[in-house]
Amino acid sequence: MANILPVSDLRNYNEVLKNCRKGEPVYLTKNGRGRFVV
Repeated sequence: MANILPVSDLRNYNEVLKNCRKGEPVYLTKNGRGRFVV
């Protein structure tokens, strides 16, 4: 399942890291649109 989070969630960096898995991208959105992939 894709990990899709708003970019504003980066304020809580440790929570974002909990969603990160090796080989699985985390998609960050800005204003409801895809913006970055980590």
